[in-house]
Amino acid sequence: MRKITSLAVTGLALTSAALLRAQEASSAPAADEKTLVLSPFSITSEKDYGYRASASITATGIGTDIRNVPANIQVLTNDFLKDKNIGELRYAVNNVSSANSDNRDRNRGSIAIRGFEALIQQNGTDGTYLELDNVDRIEIIKGPSAVFHGIVRPGGVINVIKAAPEFTPSGYIQGRYGSYDFKKIEARATGPLIADKLAYNVFASYRDQDRRPDYTFDEVKFFSAGLKWTPVPRFSTLLDFERKDETYEFIHSLPITHPAYLAAVDAGTVPYRQTARAWLDANPAYGPNTSLGQMFVTDRMFPYEDFNPMGPHSPSTQKGYNVRSESTFTLSEALNFRLLATRASVDDVILEHNTFRPVAGKTPGELIFDSRFQELSQGNEMFVIKAEAAAKVSFTGMDHQFIGGVSDQTNRNYARTLNGPLIPWNPLTEPIRDGLAEMASAFPSGRPALPAKAKSKTRGYYLTDQISALHGDLRLILGARHTEAENASGLEQAETTPQAGVLYRAMRAASVYANYSKTFEPNYILDGAGKQVGPTTGKGMEAGIKFETPDESLSGSVAVYQVERGNIPRRDFPTEAATGIVPSYVLGGLERTRGFEADFIYSPVRNYQLIGSFTYSWEHETVESTGDVRQVGVDLSNTPTVVFNLWNKYTFTNGPLKGLAIGAGAKVSSSFKLHPSWDVALRGDGYVTFDGLISYEKKRSWGLVDLQLNLENITSQRYYQGVYLLSDPITAYVSVRFSFR
Repeated sequence: MRKITSLAVTGLALTSAALLRAQEASSAPAADEKTLVLSPFSITSEKDYGYRASASITATGIGTDIRNVPANIQVLTNDFLKDKNIGELRYAVNNVSSANSDNRDRNRGSIAIRGFEALIQQNGTDGTYLELDNVDRIEIIKGPSAVFHGIVRPGGVINVIKAAPEFTPSGYIQGRYGSYDFKKIEARATGPLIADKLAYNVFASYRDQDRRPDYTFDEVKFFSAGLKWTPVPRFSTLLDFERKDETYEFIHSLPITHPAYLAAVDAGTVPYRQTARAWLDANPAYGPNTSLGQMFVTDRMFPYEDFNPMGPHSPSTQKGYNVRSESTFTLSEALNFRLLATRASVDDVILEHNTFRPVAGKTPGELIFDSRFQELSQGNEMFVIKAEAAAKVSFTGMDHQFIGGVSDQTNRNYARTLNGPLIPWNPLTEPIRDGLAEMASAFPSGRPALPAKAKSKTRGYYLTDQISALHGDLRLILGARHTEAENASGLEQAETTPQAGVLYRAMRAASVYANYSKTFEPNYILDGAGKQVGPTTGKGMEAGIKFETPDESLSGSVAVYQVERGNIPRRDFPTEAATGIVPSYVLGGLERTRGFEADFIYSPVRNYQLIGSFTYSWEHETVESTGDVRQVGVDLSNTPTVVFNLWNKYTFTNGPLKGLAIGAGAKVSSSFKLHPSWDVALRGDGYVTFDGLISYEKKRSWGLVDLQLNLENITSQRYYQGVYLLSDPITAYVSVRFSFR
C-alpha cells in the first residue's frame, strides 16, 4: 500500500507539471482564460460579510455552500473573533452549539463536541495547529467525519483556516492592553510582489499576560510568513511557515476529598499520611464504591482563594513550527488536482505537581499534600503528504462531484517523565516550593538523555461522490475511507469507515437533511498471550433542517443527533484470575450522547448582526462498561445539559455617531460534571455571563483607525471552567488598530 501511495503522489505531481507546461505552451486566446472557474479546493463566496459565512471546505473537501451540505456546519469568521476579543481556540468554540472546552490550561485543555474530544486541524491537516493568530476563519463540523479526516473521535472536527497571501495590498498593526497586565501587539501585511503572479503574507505577534491566580503567566512569540505563486490562471502554489515560542505557568488543580474523611481527620482518627481513598475503602460505612471527590477543601489547605501551589518557579514551555506547501491545478472546470505537503514539529516541557489529593497530617484537623514535582518532556515530528483529485461529471440525469485522494502521514514521537522527591507539605504553615530546584536536586548530574523517537505511520485512501439531482434540490454524499495505521513496534490496524448524507430542499427557504457515519481509533495493546486488542469505533446519526429567508437576512440550522463511542478496551480481571494470562482485555463499553442543537445568524441590514446558539443534551453518559461497572451512568465531563449563547452588534453608519459600534451578549450554562471518573462526583454550578463591546472606526486617507473596548464577565460570575479552574471576574481590554490599504 505504501508503494501505491508513493506512486499515486508522484504520478499526480508529474501529471500536474506536464499539464502546466502544456498550458504555458497553449496558444488559446486570453479571453478563454477568464471563463475558468476558481479551484474547488478554495473557499469563495460573495455573500460573506461580518459574521456570515456561506461556504465551507472542511466537511466535503471542496468549497461548498453550507446550505447544500447534509451536516451541521458552523463557521466563526475573523470579524466575529475580532469583535469578541477572542485570542484562544478554547474560548472561540464556546460560542457554537454542542461545543465546550476544558479550560484547565491553554495548551493541554481538550475541546469537546457533542461530548467527545474533537479533532483539531489547521488548514485541513492534523497536528499542525499552534496558535489562534493570522486566522481567516474557524470551521466546526459536528459528528463523525472520518472520510476526509481519518482517525477521529465521533464528536466532530475543528479546522482553523489561516489567512493566505492576497494580491490586494493591505495590512494593520494593533496593540492591546487589559486586565492582569495583558499586553499584545500584532501586525500583518499582505500584497503583490509581482502583479497577479506572486503575493506575500507576513504576520508577527507578541503576547505577555498575567492571570488572576498567583504566579500564572503566559508569554508567546508567534511569526508566520507565506508566498502564493500563480504563474498562470490554471495553476497556483502556496508556501507558508509558522513558528511559536511560549513560556507559561498555570494552576494545576484544586484539592478535593470526602466530607466523612475530613471529619475523621478533624477527630484525629486518621493515621498520618493515609489517603482518603484508603480510608474509604477500609471503612465499612463507605467502602470502595463511594466517590472520593465530593467536596473542595481549598479553604482548608490554601491561605487564600487565588493561591497557586505551583509556586513562582515552575515554568512550562512549548516550541513548535510548521511548513506547508499546497499546489492546485485546474485542468478544466470539470477536473482539478491538489497536492499538499506539511512538515510540523512541537516540543513541550511541562512542570507540575503530580497530585493534589490531601492526606492526613500529624495533628488532628491537619491536611497536607504528599506530592512531588513531575517534569514531562514530549515531542512530535510529523510529515504529511496528500494528493487529491476533484472531477465533475453528469450522467443518469444527475451531476456528480467525485473527490478522491490518498494521504500518508509519518509521526516521530518521544515522551519522558521525570519525578522529583516525594515531600509531605502543608501550604498553610510551610514555605511555597520551588519546582526547578527540586528537580535539579533529584538529578544533580543533569537530566538523562531524551529517549529515541518512535515512528508511527498512518495511510488513508478515500473517495466520495457528491450528487446533485432534481435541479439541485436533492443532494447526496456517499463516501468511504480506508485507513491503515502502524505503530513503532510494527503493530497494525486497519478499518474502512463509511459516510452517507442526504439533503432535500423542500422549499426555497428550508432544506431537510440526515447523515450517518463511523469513526476509527486504533489500539496498539497486546494482552498476555500476545493477541492484539481491536480498535475503538464510533458512529453518529443526525437529522435536521437548514433554513434561509428569501432575503438572506436570517439563516441557520437545527438538528437532533445521537453519537456513540464503543469498543473501548478494559482490563478483564476475571479472565486474568481464571487463565493466568496477564494482562487480558475485553472490548466493549459504550459512551453515548443525544441532543438537540440550533445555530442562527440574523442580519436584516449590514450594520446589525445577531448570532446565537442553543444546545439541549438530554443524554451524555457512559451507558455500558466492561471494565469498572461503577462508571455506568456517569456523565461525560464538561458536557452541560443546556447551553445558550447570544451576541449582537450594531454599527452606526450615519449622523454624529457614524463609525460607533455597540455589542453585547450573554452565555447561559447548566451544571456539568467536572471530571470523567466516577470517583470524582463534583459538578460545576450553572452560570450566566455577560460581555460587552464598544468600538469606534474612523476612515483616513491611508486606511482606518479602530478603537475597541471589550468587557468580559461583566457581573463577575465565578464558575468552574472544565477541570477545577475558576473563571476570572470582570476583565477589560482596550485595543487600537491602524489598518492600511
